[in-house]
Amino acid sequence: MSETSEERVLVGRTVLVAGATGGIGEGVTRALLCHGARVAAAGRDEERLARLAAYVGDTGPGALVTEVMDVGDAMARACGTGWRSSGPWTAS
Repeated sequence: MSETSEERVLVGRTVLVAGATGGIGEGVTRALLCHGARVAAAGRDEERLARLAAYVGDTGPGALVTEVMDVGDAMARACGTGWRSSGPWTAS
């Protein structure tokens, strides 16, 4: 089967997937890798990230880096302590 232009658009692109250890995030990560993207995968489950890293050898042209983290916690630290409790769109 030949690649379509939509599939080729991902080759060499860098994509961050937050929640890569969850069902949808893991599926998105695998699909991006299959289409040649460079994926930075962040998730809370170290074991599932390790399985994703092991999967990369079978996927094709993509590349993967992983980081064990809770993206919500990282955003809270970056935005200040009130972010998690009030949300990003409400005034303090």
